[in-house]
Amino acid sequence: MNDLFPITDPNRSHGCRIQENIIWQGMKALIVQNDIIQIVILVDKGTEIVQFLHKPTDTDFIWHGRNELHDPATFIPVGGTDATPFFDRWSGGWFEIVPNNGPGCDYRNAHLGFYGEVVNIPWHYQILEDHPEQVSIAFWVKTYRMPFLLRKKMTLRSNSGCLQIEEQLTNLGNEKLDFAWGHHPVIGSPFLDSSCRISAPKCKVIVGSDEDGPGYRMKLFQEADWPIIEDVNNKPMDLRVMPSKEFRSMDNCYLTSFEKEAFISVTNFNRNVGFG
Repeated sequence: MNDLFPITDPNRSHGCRIQENIIWQGMKALIVQNDIIQIVILVDKGTEIVQFLHKPTDTDFIWHGRNELHDPATFIPVGGTDATPFFDRWSGGWFEIVPNNGPGCDYRNAHLGFYGEVVNIPWHYQILEDHPEQVSIAFWVKTYRMPFLLRKKMTLRSNSGCLQIEEQLTNLGNEKLDFAWGHHPVIGSPFLDSSCRISAPKCKVIVGSDEDGPGYRMKLFQEADWPIIEDVNNKPMDLRVMPSKEFRSMDNCYLTSFEKEAFISVTNFNRNVGFG
């Protein structure tokens, strides 16, 4: 006799699995994991990933600031600028950006704040698959000053250290709209140290203004081939080499015009583990 429908144990402790009833620093969260990685997703805060843990080496790739993580629903910043609502509520993590990138701006008579509309609001979610071989979750959110609907599907398979992300952005309005859309993963210590090396395929490197400076090492307003550019003293600088934190520099550059798939990775040779 065939089963009418399969039943999966939601409390299993093997294979791929999702822990759904999680409160993380006062916010609704999901823990998604298999035998290799464990990921914490803040559903109530822009689906921000605040933990991306490599289990075999006990390495969390995500950077964590010293400031406390605050729930946007209950924490109200005092004073500040356009950037205050983002930075006062962010203490490190991998966040998503729609419909504008970076500083606030005015577009179509609407003022868009720093890093847009989806980083500090709750998203909806639905578990699509929940099996030891594979788990898959759908997330979606509507922006409130622009008429966008953002859909995202995250999938994790067994015996895999790769989180698959598929997305779709829909304009629900009647006019054509410009937008910026991106992901902003931030990695840090203890994974990040001077043994790390950055890898990228053949591409162009663009350095513009000092942006967030000061303390930058790169010569400004230049374009070069990866990985060698010029430093402020017009000497060759190898972007594959990670400086130690004693350098205290803020270096901004952009990689573009990739000749093949744009896969960028950072490898820690002390821990023999990498993030790409």
